[in-house]
Amino acid sequence: MSETATSPTVRRRSAANRVGQMLSIVPWIAAHDGPRVDDVCQRFGIGRGELIDDLNVVQFVGLPPYTPDMLIDVTFEGDRVWVRFAEVFARPLRLSPDQALALVAAGSALVASGEDPAEPSPLASGLAKLADLLGIDPADAIAI
Repeated sequence: MSETATSPTVRRRSAANRVGQMLSIVPWIAAHDGPRVDDVCQRFGIGRGELIDDLNVVQFVGLPPYTPDMLIDVTFEGDRVWVRFAEVFARPLRLSPDQALALVAAGSALVASGEDPAEPSPLASGLAKLADLLGIDPADAIAI
């Protein structure tokens, strides 16, 4: 019997949930040099198929002109997975004050929604540092 949308084992995830989860999973995989797929699934509480589907989409993330050297590389080998970022992602990001404020506002909304699964939250920590550089309270950014 195949799984259907009414099957209790099938779980629908919103696009926002998938993106939020991948923002945690992709850097974790990159930092752990080829973890086992099952270990990634267990750590982040997702199914194997969900992880593979999401990582297959991540392979299309990058910058124009979207050539292979500008994309995130995802490699599956046996039961292990590697994520390598394009060189362009290694350069420090330079944001305008308006861009930084927008990032703090969007990130704060994500943290407040409870969609950030990591504890303690690296996103919240990074947002606090960015907000401090801007001279604002992250909560104030959402009120603007």
